[in-house]
Order: sequence, then structure tokens, then C-alpha cells
Amino acid sequence: GSICVRPKVTQVKLEKENGSFGFSLRGGASSDRLKSRPLTITHVRPGGPTDREGTIKAGDRLLAVENINLGNASLQEALVVLKRLDQKGLFTLEYDVSVMDAVCNASGPLLVEIDKTPGTQLGITLTQVHRPQSAIVIETIQQASVAE
Repeated sequence: GSICVRPKVTQVKLEKENGSFGFSLRGGASSDRLKSRPLTITHVRPGGPTDREGTIKAGDRLLAVENINLGNASLQEALVVLKRLDQKGLFTLEYDVSVMDAVCNASGPLLVEIDKTPGTQLGITLTQVHRPQSAIVIETIQQASVAE
């Protein structure tokens, strides 16, 4: 089946370690509008603060830091904002969720199979309900998790 991609936005709190959040950025606004690109995470350093937090992946777009909108920021301006942060930062990111068309247009129950790397969290919380009959339902889905 075909896939529809939906952008979603999440916020993540990160702490610096040795002056770094542990990710690389590319893109940004340019005086030449044709060269302007979204600020995009290109690499997450294994074992670094961003990697350990687990939400942000390469390809995610950085929209804001500490509610400072970076939508029109150049890469240099964005890096200045990151350097100015003392130790912690609240990051607003946009990421893509790929959804099969069948799911986009579904109205009834679905069987969903998820490939999960051993040791990673699935990202769901289950709860039991008793109406009209007993069932186990997904109570929450963590943003940017494998389950989402």
C-alpha cells in the first residue's frame, strides 16, 4: 500500500554535556531564498545527551529553542542561540510519521506490526477497561516513539 507522511511537533528537554547537546545541525535560512532549508538534525552522537534522551532522530527539523522561533534563522544564528543556553534547553522539533494509507483512512480495528530494536522502548501505556466488555486498550502513546 502507499504511505502518507504526516508532520508532527514535539518538545524535548535536553541538557548539555561538555558544552554540547550531542547533535549536528544543517540547513537554515539563507539570503538567497532558493538556498534556504529547514534547520535539520543531521547526526545524533551515540551516547550523547540527545541519544540518551531518545526522542530526536536525524532528519528531524528544529523549529524553536526555549520558545525562540528559529523558522527564519540561519545556521549561524541557530548555533548562537544553542551556545547561549546555560545547561538546559527546551527544544521544539518537527518530525515525520509515515502512515500506511489504510491507516489514514481506517474506520475500524487494525492489526499493526511494529519493528522494535531490542532495548528500546515501544512507547505505549496499556490500561484495562470494562465497558461494554472487558478490553485492554492503549492509554497513551509517547510522542516520537516507535509506536507512534
